[in-house]
Amino acid sequence: MKRSAVLLFLLMLSYFAMGAEEVSEPVNIPDEYSGDVDAMAAYIKRNCKDTRQMLWTLQNWLSENVVYDFSALDAQSKFQDEDLANWTLRNRKGVCANYASLFSKVSNRMGIPMFVIRGYDSKNNFKRISGAHAWCACIIDSVPYMFDPTWSSGYVNEDASEYYKRLDSKYFMAFPDSFKERHIPYDPLMRLGAKVSSDQTSGDTINLPTMNEMGWLDSLTAYFQLDPIEQKKAIYDRMIRNGDKNKYAVEYAAYVKSFIDNHTLEEQQDRCRRMIDQISNLQNHLEELNFVSPGADRSMHRAIEEFRSELDDALSQTETVTTPDLSKFLKDVRQNIQMLNKRVDKCESMLKKKKR
Repeated sequence: MKRSAVLLFLLMLSYFAMGAEEVSEPVNIPDEYSGDVDAMAAYIKRNCKDTRQMLWTLQNWLSENVVYDFSALDAQSKFQDEDLANWTLRNRKGVCANYASLFSKVSNRMGIPMFVIRGYDSKNNFKRISGAHAWCACIIDSVPYMFDPTWSSGYVNEDASEYYKRLDSKYFMAFPDSFKERHIPYDPLMRLGAKVSSDQTSGDTINLPTMNEMGWLDSLTAYFQLDPIEQKKAIYDRMIRNGDKNKYAVEYAAYVKSFIDNHTLEEQQDRCRRMIDQISNLQNHLEELNFVSPGADRSMHRAIEEFRSELDDALSQTETVTTPDLSKFLKDVRQNIQMLNKRVDKCESMLKKKKR
């Protein structure tokens, strides 16, 4: 996965030209090609003359065929991006995450390296619509381009009770500075160089040094080289340092921390499962012995020291877990570590007796 992420980002830095500034007419996509991400991508790529037309064709299809629907909110939490994109194709409805996921996945299948950005609308005035939002971006020839496939597809009325289709190029292939008034990424790195003033957020927003000028590009390159859990850790670290107190940013930071904490506990739980077999093997071996030679004694002592060191590290890892909802899971893992430490103590006691 790490290697594919690096290759994906290398493509971002050397992709072919965007085409003319004027958006070409979108190509019509027959129904038989619109039921599958790969089929849709292949058809668009085969029938469009340049990148811009490919993306505009995809945007046009979204506007014509996908309806903004609050009933799709649950799908966001049930599916990963890949499955969410296919779910959206099948059901032809969704909210911002659906639009962004489908736009990103089809673009990537066409060879256009697109990724989803999560954040919030700093000027959301609708009571029924959450301020949380999702949109897309790609980097081509070191130039960042932003896309909001949801807002480019249509809009809802004043009381957010009805959706109207309307293809709009304002939020299509735009520069980050033109997005910053309404699109605030949770992760400051995803501003892609745009400056966001503190009055657009609810906190003292810091423009980190690595975000200035082209520094964001190096940081983004490094980010895409990380595995998923390390990416989450990097996002959380930047969010905490950034200090955005907007309620949606605070909620997302808590979600990211929960993801990290859950992974930490699962990792230590797996570690305990693996170690219980190793410790049991040592204990069973000691029970079978009548006498332990000096060489075997040294070897077993080393094993016991390694067990203790690994269990100490596992306990230390659990100390980073702060998510309240994981308190029971945390307690269970710590009890497992304590139980294993007692078994290691027993092995050490048995070893002393056998040595005599």
